[in-house]
Amino acid sequence: MPGETPIDRDTALAFAMRLRDLREAAELTQERAAERARMSRNHYQLLEAGYSDRTKRSPVNPRLSTLLDLAAALGCTVAELVYGLPLGGVPVDGAAEQRGAVVTAVPEHSRVRSPEPEPTRGAGARP
Repeated sequence: MPGETPIDRDTALAFAMRLRDLREAAELTQERAAERARMSRNHYQLLEAGYSDRTKRSPVNPRLSTLLDLAAALGCTVAELVYGLPLGGVPVDGAAEQRGAVVTAVPEHSRVRSPEPEPTRGAGARP
């Protein structure tokens, strides 16, 4: 698909192992996990094998909608599915240093802030 970021084989295998471990922790069969994730058992088995296409042997690269369905099926979060995987060259492991590095890389004036609450007016006050 155009615009997709390729995933290397090691990352795909790490994702596949994580998916299997979470399924086993949820005490689900592949068939039941696939059913709960609204996909065919064959598709689910490909994901757990780390492939998006068995004949081409292309590494798995699931869409966000697939990750959301898998997380719901396994009773976990998308973050738990990708925890520790090197996405974009940086392992997603929750290390404070990495979170801090990302935050400090955004200039202060560019950070999104919540809007300031408007002052409350007393009863009967006119705008």
